[in-house]
Amino acid sequence: EPVLSRNIIVIALIAFIIFNIIDFRKIKKNSDEIYKLNGILTSKNIELKNIKDNYNLNILSLYELCDMNMYQDASNLLKRIINTYQNSGNVYEKDAEGSSLLSLATKHVIRDDIKVIVSDNANFRLTTMKEMDLYRIIINIVNNAVKAMKNKGTIIAESYEDLNNIVINIANDGERIPDNIINKIFDSGFTTKNNNNKNHGYGLSIVRELIEKHNGRIKVESNEYMTKFTIVLPINVAA
Repeated sequence: EPVLSRNIIVIALIAFIIFNIIDFRKIKKNSDEIYKLNGILTSKNIELKNIKDNYNLNILSLYELCDMNMYQDASNLLKRIINTYQNSGNVYEKDAEGSSLLSLATKHVIRDDIKVIVSDNANFRLTTMKEMDLYRIIINIVNNAVKAMKNKGTIIAESYEDLNNIVINIANDGERIPDNIINKIFDSGFTTKNNNNKNHGYGLSIVRELIEKHNGRIKVESNEYMTKFTIVLPINVAA
């Protein structure tokens, strides 16, 4: 009888262990599936946020063009936006030409007489500045460049991460900024005969004020071959 009781206990213990192993495998399988689904959801959330940001910037581009009475350029940009998403087999797929903030802020000026070269390698979310504010800063400088170029020439826009900063360079081959005014272009209320539109985007004084509010800096250099604006924004260590 003690032997029989011991065998029953051993059998029951083995059955218990087997049951727990099977149950653990089921839990592990369900856990792996949940982890995989969470990864897919996270990826889709990032894609959806990128689409939302892309749409917002495109809409802001259209608004800026309409605000400047550049209706033909707004129409051309709208056609490009529509074609991008119609020709894309997947709505989450962004076109290479318009996938970056610099591309979005410069595509409205692309035309037969204006060439735009973009090299965007910085993650602007690493700064404390909202992307919409940074976009309007860039589009303001780009629009000023187009005026200086008299709607003909080349714009080069680039961004990169340098040590603890994000650097944005926007250069054009338009007219040189005279030495007697180059140090005044960021002053509040400053304008020239060729730039009387104070109500479009941000004025350069507000551009500097906003950049400095985020502990950044902006400078400009100009010669007979090139005018270049350089924006330096510190990387947010808490990002």
